Amino acid sequence: DVLRSVARRGVIVTGTADGQAAASLAHSYAKLQTYHHSLFSALKSRILNVLDSLRSADVAATLYAFARSLPPQSKADPVAAFEESERSFGRLFNALLPRIAAQVSEEALPEETAVLVLQALDLLQLRDEKLLYGLYKTLTWERLDSGHVCAVLHAAGRLDAAPKLPPHIGLGPQALLSLPGFRAARREQLCILASSMALLMHSSPLRGRASFGWCDSALQAWPFLIGRASSAALAPRTAEGEDAAGIDRPDMRRAAPHVALSCLVLLPTLVGQLKECTTLVVLRELLRFGKFMSSEKASMSAAGCLTTSELQVSVELSLRRLALLDG
Repeated sequence: DVLRSVARRGVIVTGTADGQAAASLAHSYAKLQTYHHSLFSALKSRILNVLDSLRSADVAATLYAFARSLPPQSKADPVAAFEESERSFGRLFNALLPRIAAQVSEEALPEETAVLVLQALDLLQLRDEKLLYGLYKTLTWERLDSGHVCAVLHAAGRLDAAPKLPPHIGLGPQALLSLPGFRAARREQLCILASSMALLMHSSPLRGRASFGWCDSALQAWPFLIGRASSAALAPRTAEGEDAAGIDRPDMRRAAPHVALSCLVLLPTLVGQLKECTTLVVLRELLRFGKFMSSEKASMSAAGCLTTSELQVSVELSLRRLALLDG
């Protein structure tokens, strides 16, 4: 097919390509979720040869491309991704990460580049606090669109590295919940944000930190987010890649929450307070989602009717077993 033909041609010309061209080609194949071993092997060799000439955008694109193209066994075992062998990408990752870390400390990275690096760290499951917080500082949070907010908070939640927001934005959950990109989120993005926020609320950097406590405005915003996420999880699709309005959203086809949404209404802070901090409309959505998750239909085909993931189903089933044991 076309991509294989391009890959074969790429193997031939990669030996003389500059760093920007090599990084761009790798990034393009990663975005298309297409892997060609000969091409990526040639790109790996070429990028290592021209490493010193790579701009921050090229390093970010390369990191993301090769992290996205890791074989399943390396994604399951983060340590395996950094092993240096002829067929692995370990040598490349071990060269790129110090390079981007130096660039973060020396220059203000464009937001697109910083988000791409965060996505790569998320894929690699690499928690480098100095690099993470250096990347957070480069972001203008109020300018991030919903897709970028999703990517940043997904990485923050998975890596247990809560972002430190600038003083003018504020502190606590309400500061994140009030971001324009957060408020603009739709459909599966809401599921991702709800899941990521739940992880952040219980992450080690936040536990015991008074500045990240639940104020009244956050207590009102949180159930509203969960209600919208619950509606999104149950929303029907008219066709693959389309929402109920028939709008094609190719970037949403594979988006899925990685924590069961049914867990989120059980946050200790909200137990017994839902009726005081939310509306009947939100409570109705939470009830509708709760009824579905406790139904036989959800047990028989959780992945068929919900935006879901294997881990989400596993968490849900574990919760039910615990509930049965408790009587």
